[in-house]
Amino acid sequence: GDGNVIVADTDNHCIRKITPQGQVSTLAGTGEKGHGDGEGTVAQFNEPKGVAVDGDGNIIVADASNDLIRKVTAQGQVSTWAGTGEKGHRNGDRLALARFTYSRGVALDANGHIIVADTLNHCIRRVASDGVTPPVFHSLTLPPLPQSSFVSDIQLFQRYLFESGSFHDVCFVVEEERIPAHRSHL
Repeated sequence: GDGNVIVADTDNHCIRKITPQGQVSTLAGTGEKGHGDGEGTVAQFNEPKGVAVDGDGNIIVADASNDLIRKVTAQGQVSTWAGTGEKGHRNGDRLALARFTYSRGVALDANGHIIVADTLNHCIRRVASDGVTPPVFHSLTLPPLPQSSFVSDIQLFQRYLFESGSFHDVCFVVEEERIPAHRSHL
């Protein structure tokens, strides 16, 4: 709730914060592409693409070219949350086995699991503290797409998030009532 906007600055390989007053600061990343966990100002990313913020203020990052899901704590510590760093598609233990390929989007479900648009594997995956699995979709029906339309994995992911109503990546608190919502690109 403080009105800040968190941005994955892809080409500068860092995570930024924009305050309601327009002040921009770097939360994590050196500006050089690479991979390194640790304090935010020494940690490195390689083309971070998507971000989501959990209820504790942690920032979840789709670190696309490192093929990892990263976490930036509210205190500024960066860690690898899921993935081995090797390209591929493998479920299982989130750090020892899980593999992603150029993930571009992340969101959080109602249980705090991370939902990942695993772009070049053409799938949506769920990351829980006990491992990575494909999410279980119950009664998911999307309207048919026009035959001639080109739809990317990210568009399908966003469409699923908006139309299923099961997931949200923004939560507003109004008079102590939590109101889930979704981000939109303008």
